[in-house]
Amino acid sequence: ENMPAAEAERLGLVNEVVPRDTLLTSVMALATRVAETAPLAARAITRLTRQAREVGIANTWADVDETSARVQASEDAREGVHAFLEKRPAVWTGR
Repeated sequence: ENMPAAEAERLGLVNEVVPRDTLLTSVMALATRVAETAPLAARAITRLTRQAREVGIANTWADVDETSARVQASEDAREGVHAFLEKRPAVWTGR
């Protein structure tokens, strides 16, 4: 069902609502942040988002917990914690 962008933002369905003339700048800033994240996490989020679009969010929730557990048990998750505690950029390996 269609809804106004401001309502989608209020419900947390979208990250941000921006004017059309700043859309490209906002998209590029978001893409940069995603590119800096752990590749396992970014791939997992992308896969779950596509799956939710194809089969619906209700049919995707079962995979969210399993995927989250796998990502949280990864070497990259440990690296992220160490990098944060050591106040340095993380070095992602995709494992």
